[in-house]
This record gives sequence, structure tokens and C-alpha cells, in this order.
Amino acid sequence: MPCYSDIRTRALREILAESSFSDPAARERVENLLRLEGMLHTPPWGMAANMSCRELRSSYPVETLRFASELNDGVYLGVAEAEARHEAVLAAEDTEARLAALGLERKMAEADAAARSAWLAAGGLP
Repeated sequence: MPCYSDIRTRALREILAESSFSDPAARERVENLLRLEGMLHTPPWGMAANMSCRELRSSYPVETLRFASELNDGVYLGVAEAEARHEAVLAAEDTEARLAALGLERKMAEADAAARSAWLAAGGLP
């Protein structure tokens, strides 16, 4: 049974204030976020706990940013600002992935050109 008095962040208090106890989905979300907040405050120990934390972080990326900012830096992030930061992170990861793919394509083309040159030098047909 979750202990709602253990809430440490203003962000989670706001989410709780907007949620109805009679709504099972809202209650489950708040309980998951309470677990996430606890794991961000006191890092999990052990493989299962780390897997659970990773799942919660990937399920609630914006809330993770909000809680971590408040717990680590003492800075409250509103929903809009956290969503903007999350979008910026996603855009940076996308750009990084595209650049890595271009680099891989370039290396493959260079390797193919070197293999073709060796083929032709050995007397093979183009």
C-alpha cells in the first residue's frame, strides 16, 4: 500500500491533486509515479529494481524530468517546460542517430570502393 505522505516533489503533489481516487487508472498512475519518485530519490539496488526503474522512466519520461529536476537541483519544472526539454532530448537523439547512420553509410561506401579497387587491380571485370 503506497504511503502518499511520502511525496517529496511539488510536481507529484500537483498530479495527485488532479487525480481522482475513484478512477483506478489515475490511482495506478499516481502509485507508479510515487514509486518512480522514490527510485529517483534513493537509487534502486539490484537487477530487478533497476529494470523496474528503467521501465517507469521510459513510461513516464516527462514526469521523470520533473521529479529529477526537483529532487537533484531543487528546481521545479512545469509540465510545458518539461515536455519542451523532453522534445529537445528526443530531437538531439534523433539527430545523433542520423549522423551515426550517415557515418556508417560513408564507411561502408569507402570499404566498397576499396574492395572494388582491389578487384580491378587483381584483373577482375568492373
